[in-house]
Amino acid sequence: QELLAGKQTNLSVYPNPVVNGTINFKYEFQSAAVASVRIMDLTGREVLAKDYGRHTTGIQSLSLGTAALSAGTYIIEFMAGNQKNTGKFTIQR
Repeated sequence: QELLAGKQTNLSVYPNPVVNGTINFKYEFQSAAVASVRIMDLTGREVLAKDYGRHTTGIQSLSLGTAALSAGTYIIEFMAGNQKNTGKFTIQR
C-alpha cells in the first residue's frame, strides 16, 4: 500500500487480540524517516510511547511490548515522517 505525504491511514497490528504481551506491525517506508508510536486508552490518554529512530526505505517489521498494559482496548498511533497511521487492538489476560 503506497502512502501519500501527510495522509492518515489505518495500521494493522497482530496478533489481535494480544495475548502474549507483544504486538507486531509492518510499515512500508517510502523514504527514510524517523518513526515513533503512541498507545492511548479509549479516553485518549497516552499510556505507552516508543521511539524507533530512523528507518530506511522499504518494508519494516516492528514490535512493541505491551506487558505493562491492563486488559482492554487501545488505540495505536504510528508516525513516520509526516505520515500518521492509526489502529485499534485489544489486550486479553
